[in-house]
Amino acid sequence: GSVAFRTVCRAPSVGQTFVARDGREYTVASVGIIYVLDANTSGDSSDMTITTADTILDPETVSGEDYTYVGKHNSDITKGYVSTSSAVLETKDGYTTYAITMQGMDTYMANSMMVRSFIVATDGTLIYSTKIARVSIAEIADYMYYNSLCNNDNGHQYLYDAILNHTNTSSSKYHRTTPLEYGWNATIYDKLPD
Repeated sequence: GSVAFRTVCRAPSVGQTFVARDGREYTVASVGIIYVLDANTSGDSSDMTITTADTILDPETVSGEDYTYVGKHNSDITKGYVSTSSAVLETKDGYTTYAITMQGMDTYMANSMMVRSFIVATDGTLIYSTKIARVSIAEIADYMYYNSLCNNDNGHQYLYDAILNHTNTSSSKYHRTTPLEYGWNATIYDKLPD
């Protein structure tokens, strides 16, 4: 199966008004997620070569692609995806929780990424979240695998077989050649009793 990366964000709901840092009031037309793919293939987000400036989008929309915007500074590595109604997980108290899944990430498992949510206002202004996640698929998979956080053994094995055993051995600290048994860490103690 193909490796995918799903991001869940929360933003003001479509139709809501809010005041941005520029002091102006905006009305939400749509919400989305920005993905910036770093050339760094160590899997370690602390080795990133990209910067926050790479998350800024060109306000001109793109047609014929699954993304709506490209990066203002580097259109090859920055893509802005506007959510559809099928991406909405919940709308409550003026906020929407939505998810966008990047498919076909097999060749990018060890690349670091920046992920940032954004809003498109009714006047076309792009408004960015102050929070930016710096991650890699390998980094997340390793954390989940090592801590046995999958719902079942099948998920645990998938992380090893599809991601951790296939990351680039020369540059990724997350490459694993020895599998861990699902739930192995249930018998670990933090400290000895007094």
